[in-house]
Amino acid sequence: MARSPHGGPLALPSLLIVGASARAAAQSARRAGFFVSAADAYCDCDLQRSAQHFKRIENYPQGIAAAIARDASDAWVYTGAMENHLDAFHQLSVGRKLWGNAAAIVQRVRDPQQLFGSLAGAGFDVLPWQTTVYGLPIDGRWLRKPRHSAGGAAIGRWLGEDSAANVTRGVKSAAKNAHDTYYQQFQPGVSLGLSFVANRQSAILLGVAEHLRAAEWSAIGDFQYVGSLGPILLSANVLKICQRLGQFLAAEFALSGLFGVDAVLQDQQIWPLEVNPRYTASMELLERGGQSSLLEIHRDACLRQQLPRIPLADPQSVSAKLIVYAERSLVISERFTQLTAKLNAIRVWPSVADIPEIGSTVPPGRPICTVLSDGETREQALQRLAELKIAIAASLDAAESI
Repeated sequence: MARSPHGGPLALPSLLIVGASARAAAQSARRAGFFVSAADAYCDCDLQRSAQHFKRIENYPQGIAAAIARDASDAWVYTGAMENHLDAFHQLSVGRKLWGNAAAIVQRVRDPQQLFGSLAGAGFDVLPWQTTVYGLPIDGRWLRKPRHSAGGAAIGRWLGEDSAANVTRGVKSAAKNAHDTYYQQFQPGVSLGLSFVANRQSAILLGVAEHLRAAEWSAIGDFQYVGSLGPILLSANVLKICQRLGQFLAAEFALSGLFGVDAVLQDQQIWPLEVNPRYTASMELLERGGQSSLLEIHRDACLRQQLPRIPLADPQSVSAKLIVYAERSLVISERFTQLTAKLNAIRVWPSVADIPEIGSTVPPGRPICTVLSDGETREQALQRLAELKIAIAASLDAAESI
Protein backbone atom coordinates (compact mmCIF):
# COMPACT_ATOMS: atom_id res chain seq x y z
CA MET A 1 0.00 0.00 0.00
CA ALA A 2 1.37 3.42 -0.92
CA ARG A 3 1.86 6.12 1.69
CA SER A 4 -0.08 9.36 1.84
CA PRO A 5 1.78 12.67 2.35
CA HIS A 6 0.87 12.34 6.06
CA GLY A 7 2.30 8.86 6.41
CA GLY A 8 -0.96 6.89 6.59
CA PRO A 9 -2.25 4.36 4.04
CA LEU A 10 -4.04 5.58 0.95
CA ALA A 11 -7.68 4.60 0.55
CA LEU A 12 -7.47 4.75 -3.27
CA PRO A 13 -5.28 2.67 -5.60
CA SER A 14 -2.11 4.67 -6.30
CA LEU A 15 -0.81 4.81 -9.85
CA LEU A 16 2.29 6.41 -11.38
CA ILE A 17 1.95 7.46 -15.03
CA VAL A 18 5.16 8.10 -16.98
CA GLY A 19 5.77 9.20 -20.55
CA ALA A 20 6.51 12.12 -22.83
CA SER A 21 2.98 13.38 -22.11
CA ALA A 22 0.91 11.91 -19.28
CA ARG A 23 -2.05 14.32 -19.19
CA ALA A 24 -4.74 12.30 -21.02
CA ALA A 25 -3.95 9.07 -19.18
CA ALA A 26 -3.83 10.93 -15.85
CA GLN A 27 -7.29 12.37 -16.45
CA SER A 28 -8.56 8.89 -17.32
CA ALA A 29 -7.04 7.49 -14.13
CA ARG A 30 -8.61 10.22 -12.00
CA ARG A 31 -12.03 9.42 -13.47
CA ALA A 32 -11.46 5.83 -12.34
CA GLY A 33 -10.81 7.03 -8.78
CA PHE A 34 -7.10 6.28 -8.66
CA PHE A 35 -4.61 8.30 -6.62
CA VAL A 36 -2.48 9.64 -9.48
CA SER A 37 1.19 10.53 -9.62
CA ALA A 38 2.52 11.67 -12.98
CA ALA A 39 5.89 12.44 -14.51
CA ASP A 40 6.29 13.72 -18.04
CA ALA A 41 8.33 16.10 -20.16
CA TYR A 42 5.92 19.05 -19.90
CA CYS A 43 4.08 19.05 -16.54
CA ASP A 44 1.38 21.27 -18.07
CA CYS A 45 -1.23 23.11 -16.02
CA ASP A 46 -4.00 20.58 -16.58
CA LEU A 47 -1.71 17.67 -15.69
CA GLN A 48 -1.03 19.41 -12.39
CA ARG A 49 -4.78 19.62 -11.79
CA SER A 50 -5.29 15.97 -12.75
CA ALA A 51 -2.59 14.42 -10.55
CA GLN A 52 -2.16 14.59 -6.78
CA HIS A 53 1.60 14.39 -7.29
CA PHE A 54 3.37 15.58 -10.44
CA LYS A 55 6.91 16.07 -11.62
CA ARG A 56 8.53 17.39 -14.77
CA ILE A 57 11.09 15.02 -16.26
CA GLU A 58 14.06 17.24 -16.96
CA ASN A 59 15.96 16.10 -20.05
CA TYR A 60 13.43 13.40 -20.98
CA PRO A 61 14.02 10.44 -21.04
CA GLN A 62 17.40 10.53 -19.25
CA GLY A 63 15.84 12.28 -16.26
CA ILE A 64 13.15 9.67 -15.56
CA ALA A 65 15.01 8.10 -12.64
CA ALA A 66 15.43 11.44 -10.87
CA ALA A 67 11.80 12.42 -11.46
CA ILE A 68 10.36 9.27 -9.87
CA ALA A 69 12.96 8.81 -7.12
CA ARG A 70 10.59 9.67 -4.25
CA ASP A 71 7.42 8.20 -5.71
CA ALA A 72 5.69 5.55 -3.58
CA SER A 73 2.93 4.40 -5.94
CA ASP A 74 1.74 0.80 -5.93
CA ALA A 75 1.67 0.47 -9.73
CA TRP A 76 2.82 2.26 -12.86
CA VAL A 77 1.64 2.78 -16.43
CA TYR A 78 3.56 4.20 -19.38
CA THR A 79 2.33 6.41 -22.20
CA GLY A 80 3.74 7.55 -25.52
CA ALA A 81 7.39 7.10 -26.51
CA MET A 82 8.29 4.96 -23.48
CA GLU A 83 8.36 1.95 -25.80
CA ASN A 84 11.64 3.44 -27.07
CA HIS A 85 13.20 3.54 -23.61
CA LEU A 86 12.97 -0.01 -22.32
CA ASP A 87 16.07 0.45 -20.18
CA ALA A 88 13.93 2.53 -17.79
CA PHE A 89 11.37 -0.25 -17.23
CA HIS A 90 13.41 -2.09 -14.59
CA GLN A 91 13.87 0.93 -12.34
CA LEU A 92 10.24 1.95 -12.72
CA SER A 93 9.16 -1.55 -11.67
CA VAL A 94 11.17 -1.52 -8.41
CA GLY A 95 8.52 -1.41 -5.69
CA ARG A 96 5.73 -0.97 -8.23
CA LYS A 97 3.68 -3.37 -10.32
CA LEU A 98 3.56 -2.67 -14.04
CA TRP A 99 0.04 -2.49 -15.44
CA GLY A 100 0.77 -3.24 -19.06
CA ASN A 101 3.25 -4.92 -21.35
CA ALA A 102 6.72 -5.73 -20.05
CA ALA A 103 9.89 -4.74 -21.88
CA ALA A 104 10.40 -8.16 -23.51
CA ILE A 105 6.89 -8.09 -25.01
CA VAL A 106 7.30 -4.50 -26.19
CA GLN A 107 10.58 -5.37 -27.85
CA ARG A 108 8.96 -8.24 -29.77
CA VAL A 109 5.86 -6.43 -30.96
CA ARG A 110 7.84 -3.33 -31.99
CA ASP A 111 10.29 -5.38 -34.07
CA PRO A 112 9.18 -5.09 -37.74
CA GLN A 113 10.55 -8.51 -38.61
CA GLN A 114 8.63 -10.28 -35.85
CA LEU A 115 5.47 -8.20 -36.28
CA PHE A 116 5.18 -8.31 -40.07
CA GLY A 117 6.38 -11.91 -40.27
CA SER A 118 3.72 -13.02 -37.82
CA LEU A 119 0.98 -11.01 -39.53
CA ALA A 120 1.87 -12.32 -42.98
CA GLY A 121 1.96 -15.88 -41.67
CA ALA A 122 -1.54 -15.42 -40.25
CA GLY A 123 -2.89 -14.18 -43.58
CA PHE A 124 -3.10 -10.44 -42.90
CA ASP A 125 -2.14 -7.92 -45.58
CA VAL A 126 1.39 -6.62 -45.02
CA LEU A 127 3.07 -3.90 -47.05
CA PRO A 128 6.45 -4.76 -48.60
CA TRP A 129 9.35 -3.73 -46.39
CA GLN A 130 13.12 -4.22 -46.17
CA THR A 131 16.10 -3.19 -44.08
CA THR A 132 18.37 -1.85 -46.84
CA VAL A 133 18.01 0.59 -49.73
CA TYR A 134 19.04 -2.08 -52.22
CA GLY A 135 16.75 -1.98 -55.24
CA LEU A 136 14.54 0.80 -53.86
CA PRO A 137 13.20 3.45 -56.24
CA ILE A 138 13.99 7.03 -55.21
CA ASP A 139 10.69 8.50 -56.34
CA GLY A 140 8.98 8.70 -52.96
CA ARG A 141 7.01 5.45 -53.29
CA TRP A 142 8.85 4.07 -50.23
CA LEU A 143 9.17 5.51 -46.74
CA ARG A 144 12.20 5.59 -44.49
CA LYS A 145 11.19 4.76 -40.92
CA PRO A 146 13.21 4.83 -37.69
CA ARG A 147 12.67 1.74 -35.55
CA HIS A 148 12.64 3.91 -32.43
CA SER A 149 10.19 6.69 -33.13
CA ALA A 150 6.84 7.93 -31.87
CA GLY A 151 4.01 9.86 -33.44
CA GLY A 152 5.48 9.54 -36.92
CA ALA A 153 8.47 11.73 -36.06
CA ALA A 154 11.31 11.52 -38.60
CA ILE A 155 9.34 9.34 -41.05
CA GLY A 156 9.79 10.56 -44.60
CA ARG A 157 9.70 9.52 -48.22
CA TRP A 158 12.83 7.79 -49.47
CA LEU A 159 14.31 10.12 -52.09
CA GLY A 160 17.93 9.05 -51.88
CA GLU A 161 20.47 9.25 -49.07
CA ASP A 162 21.50 12.85 -49.64
CA SER A 163 18.20 14.33 -50.82
CA ALA A 164 17.39 17.80 -49.52
CA ALA A 165 13.98 16.63 -48.31
CA ASN A 166 15.49 13.90 -46.15
CA VAL A 167 18.02 16.26 -44.58
CA THR A 168 15.46 19.03 -44.01
CA ARG A 169 12.96 16.73 -42.29
CA GLY A 170 15.53 14.97 -40.17
CA VAL A 171 15.05 11.61 -41.85
CA LYS A 172 18.75 11.21 -42.53
CA SER A 173 19.93 12.18 -39.08
CA ALA A 174 17.20 10.26 -37.26
CA ALA A 175 18.78 6.94 -38.02
CA LYS A 176 22.56 7.19 -38.36
CA ASN A 177 22.88 3.48 -37.71
CA ALA A 178 21.47 1.31 -40.49
CA HIS A 179 20.10 -1.11 -37.88
CA ASP A 180 17.84 1.67 -36.55
CA THR A 181 16.07 2.11 -39.89
CA TYR A 182 13.80 0.14 -42.16
CA TYR A 183 11.98 0.96 -45.39
CA GLN A 184 8.37 0.31 -46.25
CA GLN A 185 6.28 0.83 -49.35
CA PHE A 186 3.95 3.82 -49.04
CA GLN A 187 0.26 2.99 -49.22
CA PRO A 188 -2.23 5.82 -49.82
CA GLY A 189 -5.50 5.68 -47.95
CA VAL A 190 -7.13 6.62 -44.67
CA SER A 191 -4.81 6.46 -41.67
CA LEU A 192 -6.51 4.73 -38.73
CA GLY A 193 -5.84 4.25 -35.05
CA LEU A 194 -7.44 1.03 -33.73
CA SER A 195 -7.89 0.82 -29.95
CA PHE A 196 -7.94 -2.57 -28.20
CA VAL A 197 -7.78 -4.02 -24.73
CA ALA A 198 -6.26 -7.47 -24.22
CA ASN A 199 -5.77 -10.11 -21.53
CA ARG A 200 -2.78 -11.93 -23.09
CA GLN A 201 -5.02 -14.38 -24.93
CA SER A 202 -7.87 -12.37 -26.38
CA ALA A 203 -8.72 -8.77 -27.25
CA ILE A 204 -11.72 -6.48 -27.61
CA LEU A 205 -11.89 -3.67 -30.18
CA LEU A 206 -12.88 -0.56 -28.21
CA GLY A 207 -13.11 1.88 -31.09
CA VAL A 208 -11.54 3.31 -34.23
CA ALA A 209 -10.23 6.81 -34.91
CA GLU A 210 -9.11 8.44 -38.12
CA HIS A 211 -5.80 10.27 -38.00
CA LEU A 212 -5.87 13.82 -39.34
CA ARG A 213 -3.67 14.51 -42.34
CA ALA A 214 -0.70 16.54 -41.14
CA ALA A 215 -0.42 18.57 -44.36
CA GLU A 216 -3.99 19.86 -43.97
CA TRP A 217 -3.60 21.02 -40.36
CA SER A 218 0.03 21.84 -39.65
CA ALA A 219 3.39 22.81 -41.11
CA ILE A 220 4.96 19.85 -39.28
CA GLY A 221 6.28 16.77 -41.16
CA ASP A 222 3.92 14.99 -43.56
CA PHE A 223 3.76 11.81 -41.48
CA GLN A 224 3.86 13.22 -37.96
CA TYR A 225 0.84 12.69 -35.73
CA VAL A 226 -1.18 15.92 -35.42
CA GLY A 227 -4.53 14.63 -34.19
CA SER A 228 -7.47 12.29 -34.65
CA LEU A 229 -11.20 12.10 -35.27
CA GLY A 230 -13.40 9.44 -33.78
CA PRO A 231 -14.93 7.12 -33.05
CA ILE A 232 -15.69 6.33 -36.70
CA LEU A 233 -17.71 3.53 -38.28
CA LEU A 234 -16.23 0.84 -40.50
CA SER A 235 -17.90 -1.55 -42.89
CA ALA A 236 -18.84 -4.95 -41.46
CA ASN A 237 -16.11 -6.65 -43.48
CA VAL A 238 -13.32 -4.28 -42.38
CA LEU A 239 -14.59 -4.37 -38.80
CA LYS A 240 -14.33 -8.16 -38.82
CA ILE A 241 -10.72 -7.94 -40.05
CA CYS A 242 -9.86 -5.44 -37.31
CA GLN A 243 -11.38 -7.61 -34.60
CA ARG A 244 -9.50 -10.66 -35.89
CA LEU A 245 -6.31 -8.58 -36.00
CA GLY A 246 -6.64 -7.61 -32.34
CA GLN A 247 -7.36 -11.19 -31.31
CA PHE A 248 -4.31 -12.45 -33.19
CA LEU A 249 -1.94 -9.82 -31.80
CA ALA A 250 -3.08 -10.42 -28.23
CA ALA A 251 -2.46 -14.15 -28.44
CA GLU A 252 0.70 -14.01 -30.58
CA PHE A 253 2.51 -11.43 -28.42
CA ALA A 254 0.75 -12.01 -25.06
CA LEU A 255 -0.40 -8.39 -24.97
CA SER A 256 -1.95 -7.13 -21.76
CA GLY A 257 -4.17 -4.08 -21.26
CA LEU A 258 -4.69 -1.23 -23.70
CA PHE A 259 -2.88 -1.20 -27.01
CA GLY A 260 -3.27 0.55 -30.35
CA VAL A 261 -2.63 -0.42 -33.95
CA ASP A 262 -1.85 2.13 -36.65
CA ALA A 263 -3.16 0.99 -40.03
CA VAL A 264 -4.06 2.23 -43.51
CA LEU A 265 -7.48 1.59 -45.07
CA GLN A 266 -8.03 1.71 -48.82
CA ASP A 267 -10.89 0.15 -50.81
CA GLN A 268 -11.98 -2.10 -47.92
CA GLN A 269 -8.44 -3.44 -47.53
CA ILE A 270 -6.45 -2.73 -44.37
CA TRP A 271 -2.70 -2.82 -43.78
CA PRO A 272 -1.35 -2.80 -40.18
CA LEU A 273 1.69 -0.53 -39.82
CA GLU A 274 2.73 -0.73 -36.17
CA VAL A 275 1.57 -1.65 -32.68
CA ASN A 276 1.66 0.82 -29.79
CA PRO A 277 1.46 -1.42 -26.69
CA ARG A 278 -0.02 1.24 -24.34
CA TYR A 279 -2.59 4.01 -23.92
CA THR A 280 -2.47 5.89 -27.24
CA ALA A 281 -3.09 9.50 -28.27
CA SER A 282 -6.47 8.80 -29.89
CA MET A 283 -7.94 6.87 -26.95
CA GLU A 284 -9.15 9.95 -25.11
CA LEU A 285 -11.59 10.54 -27.98
CA LEU A 286 -13.31 7.25 -27.10
CA GLU A 287 -13.59 8.40 -23.51
CA ARG A 288 -15.21 11.67 -24.58
CA GLY A 289 -17.71 9.57 -26.52
CA GLY A 290 -18.92 7.70 -23.47
CA GLN A 291 -16.30 5.25 -22.18
CA SER A 292 -15.57 7.17 -19.01
CA SER A 293 -12.22 5.60 -18.04
CA LEU A 294 -10.10 3.39 -20.23
CA LEU A 295 -7.50 3.21 -17.44
CA GLU A 296 -10.05 1.32 -15.34
CA ILE A 297 -10.57 -1.11 -18.22
CA HIS A 298 -6.78 -1.33 -18.53
CA ARG A 299 -6.40 -2.16 -14.82
CA ASP A 300 -9.03 -4.91 -14.97
CA ALA A 301 -7.41 -6.51 -18.02
CA CYS A 302 -3.91 -6.42 -16.54
CA LEU A 303 -4.71 -7.58 -13.00
CA ARG A 304 -7.79 -9.77 -13.49
CA GLN A 305 -7.52 -10.70 -17.18
CA GLN A 306 -11.06 -9.30 -17.40
CA LEU A 307 -12.26 -7.76 -20.65
CA PRO A 308 -15.29 -5.47 -20.90
CA ARG A 309 -18.54 -7.18 -21.88
CA ILE A 310 -19.70 -4.46 -24.20
CA PRO A 311 -20.19 -4.62 -27.97
CA LEU A 312 -18.69 -1.91 -30.15
CA ALA A 313 -21.55 0.61 -30.07
CA ASP A 314 -22.51 3.01 -32.84
CA PRO A 315 -21.08 6.41 -31.86
CA GLN A 316 -23.70 8.99 -30.89
CA SER A 317 -21.23 11.83 -31.43
CA VAL A 318 -17.83 12.44 -32.96
CA SER A 319 -14.85 13.99 -31.19
CA ALA A 320 -11.66 15.41 -32.64
CA LYS A 321 -8.30 16.56 -31.34
CA LEU A 322 -5.52 18.60 -32.88
CA ILE A 323 -2.03 19.28 -31.55
CA VAL A 324 -1.14 22.92 -32.19
CA TYR A 325 2.57 23.27 -32.98
CA ALA A 326 4.64 26.42 -32.66
CA GLU A 327 5.71 27.97 -35.95
CA ARG A 328 8.16 30.28 -34.17
CA SER A 329 9.79 30.50 -30.77
CA LEU A 330 7.46 32.19 -28.29
CA VAL A 331 6.68 32.74 -24.65
CA ILE A 332 3.17 31.86 -23.44
CA SER A 333 1.25 35.02 -22.58
CA GLU A 334 -1.50 35.77 -20.07
CA ARG A 335 -3.90 36.34 -22.96
CA PHE A 336 -3.42 32.74 -24.10
CA THR A 337 -4.07 31.43 -20.58
CA GLN A 338 -7.20 33.57 -20.21
CA LEU A 339 -8.57 32.25 -23.50
CA THR A 340 -8.01 28.61 -22.56
CA ALA A 341 -9.73 29.16 -19.20
CA LYS A 342 -12.72 30.76 -20.94
CA LEU A 343 -13.02 27.98 -23.52
CA ASN A 344 -12.81 25.26 -20.90
CA ALA A 345 -15.32 26.88 -18.55
CA ILE A 346 -18.27 26.41 -20.90
CA ARG A 347 -17.99 22.66 -21.56
CA VAL A 348 -18.01 19.46 -19.52
CA TRP A 349 -15.02 18.14 -21.49
CA PRO A 350 -12.09 20.50 -22.11
CA SER A 351 -11.76 22.35 -25.41
CA VAL A 352 -8.07 23.02 -24.77
CA ALA A 353 -5.65 20.62 -23.09
CA ASP A 354 -1.91 20.30 -22.48
CA ILE A 355 -1.85 23.94 -21.38
CA PRO A 356 1.62 25.37 -20.63
CA GLU A 357 2.17 27.80 -17.78
CA ILE A 358 2.43 31.54 -18.33
CA GLY A 359 5.99 32.41 -19.19
CA SER A 360 6.81 28.99 -20.66
CA THR A 361 8.99 29.07 -23.75
CA VAL A 362 7.95 26.99 -26.75
CA PRO A 363 10.57 26.40 -29.48
CA PRO A 364 9.45 26.14 -33.13
CA GLY A 365 8.15 22.72 -34.08
CA ARG A 366 7.18 21.82 -30.50
CA PRO A 367 3.57 21.42 -29.31
CA ILE A 368 1.91 24.44 -27.71
CA CYS A 369 -1.36 22.81 -26.67
CA THR A 370 -4.09 20.43 -27.84
CA VAL A 371 -7.55 21.55 -28.96
CA LEU A 372 -10.53 19.18 -28.74
CA SER A 373 -14.04 19.38 -30.18
CA ASP A 374 -17.27 17.40 -30.39
CA GLY A 375 -20.11 17.26 -32.90
CA GLU A 376 -23.03 15.20 -34.04
CA THR A 377 -21.24 14.69 -37.35
CA ARG A 378 -17.69 14.53 -38.63
CA GLU A 379 -18.13 17.89 -40.34
CA GLN A 380 -19.33 19.59 -37.15
CA ALA A 381 -16.40 18.26 -35.11
CA LEU A 382 -13.84 19.35 -37.72
CA GLN A 383 -15.42 22.78 -38.14
CA ARG A 384 -15.26 23.35 -34.39
CA LEU A 385 -11.65 22.14 -34.36
CA ALA A 386 -10.74 24.67 -37.07
CA GLU A 387 -12.42 27.47 -35.10
CA LEU A 388 -10.48 26.56 -31.98
CA LYS A 389 -7.22 26.52 -33.90
CA ILE A 390 -7.93 30.03 -35.22
CA ALA A 391 -8.77 31.29 -31.72
CA ILE A 392 -5.57 29.83 -30.30
CA ALA A 393 -3.52 31.37 -33.12
CA ALA A 394 -5.05 34.78 -32.42
CA SER A 395 -4.12 34.55 -28.74
CA LEU A 396 -0.59 33.52 -29.67
CA ASP A 397 -0.19 36.67 -31.76
CA ALA A 398 -0.02 38.46 -28.43
CA ALA A 399 2.63 36.08 -27.14
CA GLU A 400 6.13 37.39 -26.83
CA SER A 401 8.32 36.15 -29.67
CA ILE A 402 11.87 35.20 -28.91
